[in-house]
Amino acid sequence: MSSAKRLIADDFSLDEGQVSVLVGILNIVSGLGGALSGRLADSMGRRPTAACACIITLGGALLMSMAPGYGALLAGRTITGVGVGFCFHVAPLYLAEISPKGIRGKLTSFFDLFINVGILLGFIVGWALTPAGGPSMEVHQRAISAWRVMLGLGALPPLLILLSLGWLPESPRFLVASGRDAEARAVLHRIYAADEAEQLIASLGEERRQTKPLSLCAGLRRVFLPARGAPRAMILAGMGCAFFQQATGVEAAVYYTPETLEAAGIHDENMLQLATVGVGVVKVAFIVLAACLIERVGRVRLLLVSTALIGFAQLLLGLSFSIGTRQVGL
Repeated sequence: MSSAKRLIADDFSLDEGQVSVLVGILNIVSGLGGALSGRLADSMGRRPTAACACIITLGGALLMSMAPGYGALLAGRTITGVGVGFCFHVAPLYLAEISPKGIRGKLTSFFDLFINVGILLGFIVGWALTPAGGPSMEVHQRAISAWRVMLGLGALPPLLILLSLGWLPESPRFLVASGRDAEARAVLHRIYAADEAEQLIASLGEERRQTKPLSLCAGLRRVFLPARGAPRAMILAGMGCAFFQQATGVEAAVYYTPETLEAAGIHDENMLQLATVGVGVVKVAFIVLAACLIERVGRVRLLLVSTALIGFAQLLLGLSFSIGTRQVGL
């Protein structure tokens, strides 16, 4: 969307407010998708919920690519946001429950890495498809086709995941919680040695007997009004990290990289998109660096340092434009 939104705005003659709603609606409704996916994952299973996420995201991407106007485009973006919320909940949950203990941490950390690799590929596609040349009817027609292809290509990843789900086993934790111990045993024997698999079956069975089912209200109360002590501190720390990671505005800065660089003086559209690719490359490189350092440096220290650097970078970005605007006024 970072690359496509500029072409969409020109095609549909959208103002800045409409573009902002189009970009931001995904983040708003993805929270709703994440909330719904938790109940579905516990009742239907992880694989069916992942399939639902793929179907929703696939439908949203196709609707956006074929949208005749702003309303249909916004509806497709909203549907895609629900699917993204589903994916962001069920994918790491499934990875954590199905992966062997020895590589569980690495696999779950790769989830964020592959998300950003996908974003980088989107930037590259946007740069490759952005039409070059001055204002003309031919360039305008190529721009219309370009943004539709950009958004349509977003249907490929959920389609590939949907096709691959048939070869993946269900989560053993869900199978045991559903009373399907024989199926869970078969899955665990594919991952662990026989003795360790039996120990895990016994452990999961004991967990099932000790866990009492909660209503939706009770579950939300336990999350947002946790008991005092360590559970409250851990939940608040986790929710705080998730909130302030978004509140820093770093995702918005990535979404609006072309506009930021244009305000800095770059006006060639292809150069703007190429610079956006550069931002994506730097982001992926530092995620790889963080993955290499996390065990050596520690999670808390790395989180504090990276958050401080994000704040400094955002402050520097704001000051640079403030000082530049003041100098132009003088």
